[in-house]
Amino acid sequence: MRRHLARHPERAKYRRSNGSAKPGPEQALRPSAELGAVILDTLGLPAAIEWHLNRFRRSTGIPWDLQVHDAAGFDLPEGYAATVFDVYNETLNNIARHSGASRVAIALTITPREITMVVRDNGFGRAAMPAGSAGRSSGIIVTVSLPIGSAN
Repeated sequence: MRRHLARHPERAKYRRSNGSAKPGPEQALRPSAELGAVILDTLGLPAAIEWHLNRFRRSTGIPWDLQVHDAAGFDLPEGYAATVFDVYNETLNNIARHSGASRVAIALTITPREITMVVRDNGFGRAAMPAGSAGRSSGIIVTVSLPIGSAN
């Protein structure tokens, strides 16, 4: 086991942090996000998100729903897909670590003028709860929207 951990220092870190070589859900998502960037470049944003969601479900047990509406008919301008994927990845990391959600829904809409992604969960949402409230909220909604094309 020591030789194996020596070849994989990231596993040694997990062993030191929680007594196990198996990472927790939040650590498991980091490598898949890095692989997601490769898939993003190869297959595009919708396929990268779907691939990452499958990994997310395996590591967290949280089921997901993905709706994609791609009416653009062209590849996104450089940097757009990476920006949206970065926001998506951070949102799912936060869901895995903090929300206590039992379900995640993602809607991705790509038109010739705009790309919009909405991520919703049904977990605890501090921002959606009144101050001092100890009850369960309806979750958090994260929206990112980027205009495409030049401003005329």
